[in-house]
Amino acid sequence: GGDRTFISKNPGFAKKVRSLRARFPDARFIFPVRHPAETTPSLVNMLVKGWQAMGCDEAGVRDSAEWLKENQVDAFAHAFECMDALPESDTATVTFQELVSEPRAAVEKIYGRFGFELSPAYATFLEEEQARSRAYESQHRYDADALGIPRSVVRERLGHLYERFGWPLDEDA
Repeated sequence: GGDRTFISKNPGFAKKVRSLRARFPDARFIFPVRHPAETTPSLVNMLVKGWQAMGCDEAGVRDSAEWLKENQVDAFAHAFECMDALPESDTATVTFQELVSEPRAAVEKIYGRFGFELSPAYATFLEEEQARSRAYESQHRYDADALGIPRSVVRERLGHLYERFGWPLDEDA
């Protein structure tokens, strides 16, 4: 109860949408979307660094990273199967490009979808973040080809999402 809304940006929750919905029937879900060939290298890189920092053996790290890469497309597909099974009124989708280029518009889109009001203070914060995001350049450096999923594999298994999200059909794009 109460007037609070719980928001979690937890990629692991994508696999738990059905369970979350069963436990919280009035829940609404926001699906931030970025091409899995772009997100997987970042995720694998982050986890590999964490495993190495914890002293995990290199063979285990390599095996875990490979398992993760192999399962990311299926996890992505599962998340959208779950989302598509929910009432449209309980879901919102926002692309990574929307979030990066126009964060305020992206948040306003989500707020509008769910009937939330954007406070003046939050609107000002989003304007400031938008200015910062335009100047941001990631410092993360890793070999995306070695850590990622080939786009041809993504396209083969998630072809229906290319049109839905406007992903380029050119495998090298």
